[in-house]
Amino acid sequence: VKEAIRMLQPTIQLSAQAYVIQWNRFLERFIVFETVFSEYAQTSKNVMRGKGLVDENLQLLNHYSRQNLTVLDQFVDQIARIQPPTEFVALHEQLQMVIKHYVTAAKDFVNAMRLTEESEVEQQLNQCRTIQKQQRLKLNQLLNSIGALNS
Repeated sequence: VKEAIRMLQPTIQLSAQAYVIQWNRFLERFIVFETVFSEYAQTSKNVMRGKGLVDENLQLLNHYSRQNLTVLDQFVDQIARIQPPTEFVALHEQLQMVIKHYVTAAKDFVNAMRLTEESEVEQQLNQCRTIQKQQRLKLNQLLNSIGALNS
């Protein structure tokens, strides 16, 4: 169903300048996702160490993080609908791959909250956050190269 909906939505062909502007907007939204998952990681650690607030627990965090994954998937779908200008095709494919790896780590992160052994949960959360941070750095490097291609 999701794939059928995506097929009905138009692909957007952008000029080089519009492409750069669009990625700046995407980056702003991506930073929000990164902040949210960073906060989930910290709150999860606090909960497991008994330092969480009274109403904080992994089940509730899992619920909220799943909701954010849905929004993150919609964000990724928007990126997929962009048809970059010729000079950005290779870069766009790399950007999409980095985002895909980030999303996979986010999904693994959320699934880790369902594990029963707290040491496994913490280890998996740390591993997923490390992957997300690596992908964030790759994304930054790729986006910095847009300026070189656009000049």
